[in-house]
Amino acid sequence: DVVLETEEGRLSMRYDEKYLYFLAEWKAFDPETDILYLPLDITPKTGSTYCENYDLTFERASDFVICIQGTRDSRVLVQERYERLWAMHAYETDREDAYYELREKDAPLFRPIRLMVQRSEPWPLGQWSPAVTYETGILRYGTADPEAAGYDSLTDYCFTEEGVELRIPWQLLNFADPSEMLIHDDYYQCYGVEYLQIQEMYVGLASGEDTEERIRMAPFALEGWGGNEIYHERLKESYYILQAAWTALGE
Repeated sequence: DVVLETEEGRLSMRYDEKYLYFLAEWKAFDPETDILYLPLDITPKTGSTYCENYDLTFERASDFVICIQGTRDSRVLVQERYERLWAMHAYETDREDAYYELREKDAPLFRPIRLMVQRSEPWPLGQWSPAVTYETGILRYGTADPEAAGYDSLTDYCFTEEGVELRIPWQLLNFADPSEMLIHDDYYQCYGVEYLQIQEMYVGLASGEDTEERIRMAPFALEGWGGNEIYHERLKESYYILQAAWTALGE
């Protein structure tokens, strides 16, 4: 479904129980040299109209920026006020109190999205080591077609002749319950994780050569599905390997 269309490009979106899907098309797009930016305005509580990391300005206060740059340097960044890891685990990662000096609601710095995978290592009394984190916002290039020879189930994006297709898991964008379109509320206003229901998000699209102007953004309607999930099963290749092995044993 086309969400945004300009003279230079077009952005289409859909979603299901697993992902938000994007199709970003840009005229004369060269994946080896061109960069695409997709700002996302998720929460009405916070966000910035300027991203100092990439020197971008937006029509609306955005919470995330998706940067598509080649096959190795693409990632999702989060506006620092909406960074979940800092709000929840600042002491474990940096030995600081996230609520001592609150981050500004419109802070222009966007940070990498990280996940804490292990708390600090055991140390003698009085010593401290930071928790181990992993940048989950890094996007993985490949093909998500199960029939393709290079199939990779962890793929996040792939290039097309005129742009890029990508899929972003809900939780990466601070959705707590997408079936009801519940997102994380402002951590510092709620002093922790509380939920906020939304009915739409705003998205934009620009290339690296078109970032001097304010990036236009358009609404994308969101409607939950409650308990009516739709799914299908797909057997892995290992199933048929085990089937053949067990069949041979019974003969």
